[in-house]
Amino acid sequence: MKKIIMLAAITLVAVSCTKEQRSVNKLEGTWTLDKIEENDGSVTVTDNDPNGEVTFNKCKLAKDEFCTYSSTISYEFNGNTFEFSDAGEYRVQDDEIQFREDAEDNSYDVATIEELKNKELVVYQAEDEGYTRLYYIK
Repeated sequence: MKKIIMLAAITLVAVSCTKEQRSVNKLEGTWTLDKIEENDGSVTVTDNDPNGEVTFNKCKLAKDEFCTYSSTISYEFNGNTFEFSDAGEYRVQDDEIQFREDAEDNSYDVATIEELKNKELVVYQAEDEGYTRLYYIK
């Protein structure tokens, strides 16, 4: 009985890691920002011509708990221009991407993966009031 339980536990861990590695493999590469949907709690604005990209570097989860990324984004919302540049580490847990600056950082920004296909990525990030939804293409 112990052997069956141990085998089931190992299989569960292997399947879980495989799912995360598949997501990391799909994320790998440079994604171009195609559209941003921003909601401030009352109004939703869509920018269909933003500038930006995110690059998820190649990594194997078997030896790296976190992978590295970099991103730049520029878009307009309610007449204001917003620009961001970021780099750090990320990991995939279930359907979420957890971002942090570096290994010393114990807090994460979390984005939900709403869609991840070979050429299409949609992520959703809840804000204090409202949300941001980013649409990327490869």
